[in-house]
Amino acid sequence: MHDPEWWILGKLWAYRSQTEPFIHIDSDVFLWKSLPNAVAKAPVLAQNPEYCIFGEHHADGWWYRPEIFDIRLKNMNGWLPEEWNWYTANRRELAYCCGIFGGNHVKFINHYADLALKIVTDARNQSAFSLMENKPGDCLLIEQYFLAACLEYHKQHADSNFQGLQVECLFESPEEAFSSNRSEEVGYTHLIGRAKQSQEIAERVEKRVAQDYPHQYERCLKYLKSISFLPALSELKGFRDLRSESQIAHDLSNALNLTHHAPDQHIIDGIGEIPADGTSFCTITITKHSLDGTPLTTEEHQDELFLRTTGGLIMDATGETHIRSLHLQNGQATFRLISEASPKLVTVSVFGQNPNLTKAEIQIEFI
Repeated sequence: MHDPEWWILGKLWAYRSQTEPFIHIDSDVFLWKSLPNAVAKAPVLAQNPEYCIFGEHHADGWWYRPEIFDIRLKNMNGWLPEEWNWYTANRRELAYCCGIFGGNHVKFINHYADLALKIVTDARNQSAFSLMENKPGDCLLIEQYFLAACLEYHKQHADSNFQGLQVECLFESPEEAFSSNRSEEVGYTHLIGRAKQSQEIAERVEKRVAQDYPHQYERCLKYLKSISFLPALSELKGFRDLRSESQIAHDLSNALNLTHHAPDQHIIDGIGEIPADGTSFCTITITKHSLDGTPLTTEEHQDELFLRTTGGLIMDATGETHIRSLHLQNGQATFRLISEASPKLVTVSVFGQNPNLTKAEIQIEFI
């Protein structure tokens, strides 16, 4: 039984087990369009290249710390593959993000995955691993940095069975991968980091799945009810047993959507930022919509909604009155979030009395 912090083990086992060309897509990745032919037919494919800086593990790429990982293992008589030793000796800084990964050269991928698994499981490394505090980050080092090490090592050795092997990336850089325009063009969504917790993004993904794959969406609803994640039919107020699953799905998807005008200064996490000075604010807008995105503006949808935040102050739209609830008008309402005087990441929640109306949340960072 291995340390559960090594979350890459399942992926590496999957890579090593393949016998035919394949594509592996992470569970937080959504592929909306077919891959370009150049990527789909490549010997090895990945999401995008990315880079670390030797000796600067507190930079943006803090999870890539090859020099620290290397020293700790070797100081305790650990084992590392020849590809790793060659790559770090040359202080190489390239890695490949594996949000999507695979290819047509299955023998190379099996070889790489087998060695990556051995790094984690080799008995000679366990003493060093027991003292390491950054194993979730080192998972990316073993999966993604070591992938580049294998590719570059065999590319440089003429006697290798994998000499000259090329990798094709879906995006040319991390910035391109997380550019909304480019991602939309390619049809690719990767919810890394805190983006997985975004209520707005979750609702957008749910809406898209319901529109494009309605039968699979209904199967998901049935499963969630079967494990009591959603209430049973008899417990849903206002529903009759004669209503179809699709009607129930529609009603359960009447949702609240939150948007803000705070500038989004981070290319990855999608979180808006305002100064942590106790006076700056952002305006948050609530809208109520149906499954297909249609705004719900009639009188029956003018809900009273309750507002909560883990930090800062919630004020009315003019900034004059502290509030804890408001009413939708024509399916919409706005309010202000005032910052605190110290840096903090806060979550703003909006919910109503109607049990069939999904709760909405949005995160704002005071910086």
